[in-house]
Amino acid sequence: MLKNMRLFRLAFYILLGAVVWQGNLAVAQSLTNDNATEASMVVNQYMQALMQGDTEIVRSLLIDNELARKSSMLKNPTYPGFLQKIYNNAQYQISNTELSGADKIIVDVLVTYASQEKAKFRLWLRNTDDSGMRIFFETE
Repeated sequence: MLKNMRLFRLAFYILLGAVVWQGNLAVAQSLTNDNATEASMVVNQYMQALMQGDTEIVRSLLIDNELARKSSMLKNPTYPGFLQKIYNNAQYQISNTELSGADKIIVDVLVTYASQEKAKFRLWLRNTDDSGMRIFFETE
């Protein structure tokens, strides 16, 4: 009887430990207000830079493959004017922000152009060691 009681206690503590560990893991991987705020700030900077045709700011907010993918466009001297024309009188809103994995944030942006045509962008952001949160992938 005493042996069964010890086994029961051991199983109980193992189960309790697993529940506590899973709870801590869920908390660690939840989107915090600070992360959402920082992601929104980066996306706002990015969208404003696109509207103003400021390719230097756009370049500073991109990293990894996304920077490599857009590098030639950002170096093109006609690209700032193109961006200004496309985004002239456009409006945007962040429609969703969510955590992806332990360190990535996905932000959905809805853009309404002057023609009332709409487009949805999805931006993936992550923290960098030296520059804070940056965009590493974008899709339409």
